[in-house]
Amino acid sequence: MLDRRDTHSDISESSKDRNFNSAMDRASQPSAFLIWLLFALIVYTGWLAPQYVADPTTMERPWRRVVATALAVVVFAAFSTLNFTAYSLLFARGSESARKLIMAVANRAAIGAILGALLGLRMATMMVRAPSGAERVTFLGFESNLSNAITLFTLILIATAWPYCWGPLREAFSGAAKGPLERYKTKIALVLGVFVVIGTHKLGFGIAFAVYRGVMNG
Repeated sequence: MLDRRDTHSDISESSKDRNFNSAMDRASQPSAFLIWLLFALIVYTGWLAPQYVADPTTMERPWRRVVATALAVVVFAAFSTLNFTAYSLLFARGSESARKLIMAVANRAAIGAILGALLGLRMATMMVRAPSGAERVTFLGFESNLSNAITLFTLILIATAWPYCWGPLREAFSGAAKGPLERYKTKIALVLGVFVVIGTHKLGFGIAFAVYRGVMNG
């Protein structure tokens, strides 16, 4: 007869696998709400406020603080996501979870590049018309704005993959224990996880704070 405990364990593991696979499938494709929100942002800023996309430091103080905070959050989440993806690649590059995470991050980055390019191209209007008191943007300035918009939206989309990193990261750390250390894989995963999460987030906070200060003091 089959052991009921074994059967229950198999069902539980199968349920976890299904939930994980479902989450990673969602990770590879941003929600429709997010895409519509970003597209609305592109239309609004690209036509009506391109100068603020090119240089957020030209905004008035209250709005500048909001934008600086949003950019700091994006930079922090993107930095954390890229680090966690790198660790998954380092410790579990052959695993299915690492492969799905890398594909999800790459897919979101590609979508971000497409949306950023669309925003950057809309900012071409700054070459023929300029806000009052400002100079027209040259073609070289347009190219700079285009690349900056692509980078910004790529980081935004990468940042949105942050919630999906934890499952693959946990599996990667568990797989780091090989050979005689395998019996201690739970403890090793915990130690590695604490070290990496604290270290990554500490660096991320520093980078995000630098971005915030740069926008506010620019």
